[in-house]
Amino acid sequence: MSSASSPSATRCLSTSWCPSARPPSTSCSRCERMTGWLVAAAAVLVLVLAVGIVASRGPLMRRVIALEVGGVLVTLALVLLAEGFDRDVYFDLAVVLGAMTFAASLVFVRFLERWL
Repeated sequence: MSSASSPSATRCLSTSWCPSARPPSTSCSRCERMTGWLVAAAAVLVLVLAVGIVASRGPLMRRVIALEVGGVLVTLALVLLAEGFDRDVYFDLAVVLGAMTFAASLVFVRFLERWL
């Protein structure tokens, strides 16, 4: 009988039944590290709300600038959340959002140019 088919194998598909799997760590050092990233992301999201107020009120050019700054801040918040939650998908989403924000602002300014 091979060692891969025995219950005490070191390589498992599911860690719930595998006796050689490590139990979850009870130390809070990772939690303390993550808290800093999440607090920074929350602070950036508060700034996004402030930029949203400027984008909803004010002269037209300030609205365009607020739209650009809002895109940068949301991208930064996604990067901070990706590091805080340890999720690589959020990094990918931040890169796509950064590229799409730039492209969308060019299209928006192009349409705005027709109206002015």
